[in-house]
Amino acid sequence: MDPDRTDQRPDSALLSSTLSTRLEGGSAIATYQDMMVGSRSWLKLIQHELVVGFGGALPGALGLAFRKLFWKRLFHACGGNAVFGRGVVLRQPLKMRIGARLLVDDDTLLDAKVAPVGGFVLGDDVLISRGCTVVAAEGPLRLGNRVSIGNGCTIMAGSGVEIGDDTMLAAHCYIGGGTYLTDRRLDQPMRTQPGLAGRVVIGPDCWVGAGAIVLSGVTVGKGAVIGAGALVARDVPDYAIVTGVPARLHRLRRPAETPVEALAAVAEP
Repeated sequence: MDPDRTDQRPDSALLSSTLSTRLEGGSAIATYQDMMVGSRSWLKLIQHELVVGFGGALPGALGLAFRKLFWKRLFHACGGNAVFGRGVVLRQPLKMRIGARLLVDDDTLLDAKVAPVGGFVLGDDVLISRGCTVVAAEGPLRLGNRVSIGNGCTIMAGSGVEIGDDTMLAAHCYIGGGTYLTDRRLDQPMRTQPGLAGRVVIGPDCWVGAGAIVLSGVTVGKGAVIGAGALVARDVPDYAIVTGVPARLHRLRRPAETPVEALAAVAEP
């Protein structure tokens, strides 16, 4: 699937942001349509309830076969052989562009309700493990080809998230956490004040260790390694290894002549 493709399927009833959802107003069922389906069409609502609600709960091989056959019709675009586990929740799949051979494990949330149409993009051969939350909020979300997301990760595209080809996230990472101005106004709740938003860019061929946090506005360079449990609040250079809270440069990756040298480099303090 070509991630740069910009064609969009027209649908006059699609909503592009939470703001437009609030402005639409209406009954409880209309609000549900806005949040989950992205359209006020009753036909699309019935399709969503039957195909996603009923089909998402089907267990075993029957459920996998049902979702493989019918779910591809829900998306803005979907490549072949996409596989979805049991309990996967889709919010506004009409806005999602899905690559070929996507694999999404059980109990994962894919949420595009605040994204523009086509602003939620998963490339070819993407793996999203069990219990993940992947949300395109005010900015677009784009995962490159062969990206691997470990169990329990959260990706929150507050101002946009882009993850390059062949990048790996270990379990329980958090990408895109917002940053609030804590010392600006004390007479106003922090959640109502402007935050220091910014797009998160993680380059190709990166490895993000278990439990790491990458905050909004950070760019992680090509081939970088983020240590387990690190808090990344500043940009990371290409091929850097960063560790700690806050994350600091440990060293730069270098080629090794033998496997023994490579293992010795990993063991360096």
